[in-house]
Amino acid sequence: MPFIQVYLQFYYDQNDTEARSKALYGCWLAGTVLRSVGMSLHHKLCHVLGGSYNLPHADSHSVILLYALWYNAAYAPDGSKQ
Repeated sequence: MPFIQVYLQFYYDQNDTEARSKALYGCWLAGTVLRSVGMSLHHKLCHVLGGSYNLPHADSHSVILLYALWYNAAYAPDGSKQ
């Protein structure tokens, strides 16, 4: 079942233990992925700026992404073309 369906199911009925279980499993999977790969410069900068200046996490990503792509283009030219 796609995550959005699980989320909506849980949103409309917080007592739905099956939806709660699937949502928690999805969160666990996301955490496992983040643990097993390196964080990019972009993401690290957003955490530092957000924590230091109390900036919203998603908004920071929107602003920092282009600068991080520009900075990394010299080191990963093939990746920046995609």
